[in-house]
Amino acid sequence: QEAENTEPSDIHLVRAKTVYDEAEFALRTIRKLVREEGYRYRDFVLIARDDAQYSEAIEFFSLQNGVPCFSDKRLPLASFPLPVAALFAVKTAVSPTTDSILRYLKTGLGPLSTEEISRLENYISLWNIDGELWKKEWTMDPRGFVASSDPPDPEILAELNALRQKATGPLFRFCERFSGTAEQMARALVELLEATDVADALTKLASEYEEDHTFVGFDELSQSYTVFMKLLDSIVRCYGNITLSPREFYEALTLSVENETVGVIPRMLDEVTFGSADRIRPSRPKVAFLLGANRGIFPKTPSQGGIFGVKDRNALHEIGLELPDHILDDAVDENFLVYSAAACPSEKLYISFAATGAKGEMLEPSDFVLQIKDALLIDFTEEPAAVLTQASLPETADAVYSEFCKRYAAGDAPELEMALKQENACSDKVAYLTDVLAGRKDRLSRDTALQLYGTFLSLSPSRIERFNSCPYSYFCKFGLGAKRPESADFTSKQRGTLVHYVLEKLVSEHGNDLPTLDEDTIKELVEHYAAAYLASVAGYSEIEDNRLRFLVGRITRMITEVACHLSLEFGQSDFVPQACELRIGKDGDIPPIVFPIEGGKVSMSGIIDRVDGYDGYLRVIDYKTGTKTFRLPDALMGLNLQMLMYLYAVTRGNGLDDEKAAGILYLRARHDPEHTGLAMSGLLQNDTELIGAMDKNMQGEFVPKYALTKAGRLDSRCTSFIEKENFKDIFDYMELLMKRSGKRILDGDIAVRPLDGLDTPACKYCDYHAVCGIEDREMSKVPNMKNEEV
Repeated sequence: QEAENTEPSDIHLVRAKTVYDEAEFALRTIRKLVREEGYRYRDFVLIARDDAQYSEAIEFFSLQNGVPCFSDKRLPLASFPLPVAALFAVKTAVSPTTDSILRYLKTGLGPLSTEEISRLENYISLWNIDGELWKKEWTMDPRGFVASSDPPDPEILAELNALRQKATGPLFRFCERFSGTAEQMARALVELLEATDVADALTKLASEYEEDHTFVGFDELSQSYTVFMKLLDSIVRCYGNITLSPREFYEALTLSVENETVGVIPRMLDEVTFGSADRIRPSRPKVAFLLGANRGIFPKTPSQGGIFGVKDRNALHEIGLELPDHILDDAVDENFLVYSAAACPSEKLYISFAATGAKGEMLEPSDFVLQIKDALLIDFTEEPAAVLTQASLPETADAVYSEFCKRYAAGDAPELEMALKQENACSDKVAYLTDVLAGRKDRLSRDTALQLYGTFLSLSPSRIERFNSCPYSYFCKFGLGAKRPESADFTSKQRGTLVHYVLEKLVSEHGNDLPTLDEDTIKELVEHYAAAYLASVAGYSEIEDNRLRFLVGRITRMITEVACHLSLEFGQSDFVPQACELRIGKDGDIPPIVFPIEGGKVSMSGIIDRVDGYDGYLRVIDYKTGTKTFRLPDALMGLNLQMLMYLYAVTRGNGLDDEKAAGILYLRARHDPEHTGLAMSGLLQNDTELIGAMDKNMQGEFVPKYALTKAGRLDSRCTSFIEKENFKDIFDYMELLMKRSGKRILDGDIAVRPLDGLDTPACKYCDYHAVCGIEDREMSKVPNMKNEEV
């Protein structure tokens, strides 16, 4: 009645899929009305019954559409930097932990810059530094858990220790003074804040937030400072002269901070106002958007509550006892909120509701929405629109790109793609997205690849396997050098390094007399070599604790078990160790094996665990702490090549005939609790004489399991044995793979093209699956073929 010029066409009912679609429609429409009909942003109001349900969506879409929006809400004091810094400084005084120190530094109010914190955190994560280690000089090797005769870089260590002192100097001085009464503790905390120039840091943070368009500015940060200082005064007045423990002060401060909020005030004269229906006080807006007009949500269904139910109240009413019915009062209040929100605009009203809830449940519109629909004969507007129209077009480049991403897969976005390609800021993003979704091969220019890798590629088997498993993964690791930070702990990799070191020392120094040693002697040798390895790791003694001692003990027991197995094998085998830790490449035991390719050269490199010989025949042994099994079809596709390439290097690469390749074996260096034997996996010549030289009893104890026919030949179903002439075909193929892989690398192949091995999924343990964009796409797989087919 008040808005006499309002027509039914000025009232719009919108059925949106989700609350995010509601918010997107509202902000897009506001932008459109401002642009086309001359409205100001201050003419609009967004009203929801539960503003928390919409605040995230409103914030996002207001930024996407370039609409300034003030949210009528109070922010928890615990979300501001100053209270958080103070809380974790006090928590450090209670118990100095890495978590509390880093969280104090990361508030932006500590003495370190973001870059300095990152460098410090990398080293802390590497060596699991915590507690009292913060107060000692750091001597641990910045390279990590590395056994090396070269000492750690003293300059890097000095720089890290300087950062440690800069970070913890003021904090630990505060911890020393943090005792006594609440007043003395509060004074020590304020002195810490003054020593770290908190006021200047807050001013700097405010300017950064303004530049990032964050909904927190100088006023809010200033309020947080004032409110926090008042809290400290309140705690001091509350406890008076009572002496407190640091923990009691921390608990009191935590409770105080968690129960305090900071109000947000408008920062512009011209901005949209958003708030909840029971708090907002719109000042005669021209246009209002009512969000979340769903049954039971807006208006909210009053809760029953109380001791007496409806039947109980009726029974009491019949005997003359009247009880106040708050449910009726709440229902009247809720309906009044709907009336106030719907009646506040003078020109236009938009009422929207979501058809689907956050958990996928179906939602219904409120009764008042249906009443308006029937009374004014208004149809629902569907959002998002099935087909883009003039009314539903996005308003900004960011919004266009978002809409394009939604509609591209359905082929419903050619106009959006054309528009985006005309925007310099968006054309590259569109090109990348279309290439990825179309499954096109990503490729560097040849010039870029040559600058990145050079013309002389040194490829170890693991690098070739990585490239054939997924070119993009190879590019990330060896092209960009992006690596996951590793903790200096006994990870599977570190356990493997320790096992290799001990077994190499044991075999190289005691290989001949190993069969004559008893178990106790072998155990002493294993423990001696393990201790020597750990002593060569700079800084291990600083972090050694009961847990690490337990892990080392368990590993040495496992190595002892494997060494005893080697003792039995050496005692009956005609093959004897000829070399351990044999290096291939420049300055190695075997000179570089170089293959020319177009535009460059490829060189084979690597380290062979052990090479055994007998009567001119050579076999390669590799110690595996995992469960890796050799499968020949993997090698056909460029995977699981390591052992075959090493066998190639010690035979053909060393000038020997291919027929002298006896084969390859994986020795599983792991615990055998069931005493089933440390079964080997690999590929050997189908020659009973050679097999007998490795396994005198012909029981399959020291070679892969096999069976003999009545004629004394190997059964054809034994997949770990091939004819000796087959090794020539394999070696020819190794050369082909080296050349082909090197050429593809220098041609710039960085395609996201994972290949699953028979037992090794490409993406399961990949460090780069979060950035490649392949997600749940079907992977290529190595075909399961027989050896003859391979």
